Amino acid sequence: MDEREVRYEYLRPAAVIERRRACPLAYIPLGTLEWHGPQNPVGLDGLKAHALCVRAARVGGGLVFPTLWYGEHRESHLMEINEGVGPLIRERMDLPPESFVPGYTQSGTIIAQALDYLALLWKVSCQARSLGFRAVIYFNGHYPLSHYGRFVGHLVRRHLKVANWAGHEGELLAEAGEPGHGDHGGLWETSLMMAAHAEAVDLDALRSAGEFVGCGRNTLESTVALGEEWSEKIARALVEKGRSLLA
Repeated sequence: MDEREVRYEYLRPAAVIERRRACPLAYIPLGTLEWHGPQNPVGLDGLKAHALCVRAARVGGGLVFPTLWYGEHRESHLMEINEGVGPLIRERMDLPPESFVPGYTQSGTIIAQALDYLALLWKVSCQARSLGFRAVIYFNGHYPLSHYGRFVGHLVRRHLKVANWAGHEGELLAEAGEPGHGDHGGLWETSLMMAAHAEAVDLDALRSAGEFVGCGRNTLESTVALGEEWSEKIARALVEKGRSLLA
């Protein structure tokens, strides 16, 4: 077994016990599926969050749970339904407007959908506690989900007695004294994606499109080197955050 394997679902029981005893910290990556420009995979948020958690766990310990891809409300804070670029994105994804009318998820009101996601995060948190973890980091690749992680985190501290932190990479770096990071499918996220999964990014697709729908013009300046530099900073901050929670 790879000594650097930190993905919970890939480990056999003996390795889980050994690594949990050494560092009882669970990383729970959060993501969604949405447009991040023609150059990026639609799963960028979750792929980014998971890769950064794995990088941190390999350095500082802890285990990484599978990414939570589903369950968030999709009638708010989603690029495909954004009033500004939503129609353009739906056209480029070959999706009819009627597919995104209010109520299209058939899962109740926006409030009901939010409650569903909170319940899902709570269940995952209870599972982490039952599996012996004393601290949890809800690491969010889709920025609006931070609100959910923080609310559930309050309940988890109060009722499960599990230390936790919730937020995205920009919030993490801001707490570490480096504010101002983050974007949507632009230079920042595309570079991070290139560092994690370079084969999944195609800047030529963006050049060929000749437009910047849902991403900034500086996206074409994205590089693996930038992504590596930023990923290392984020991983170090995650390690420090985990240590402070366990302390």
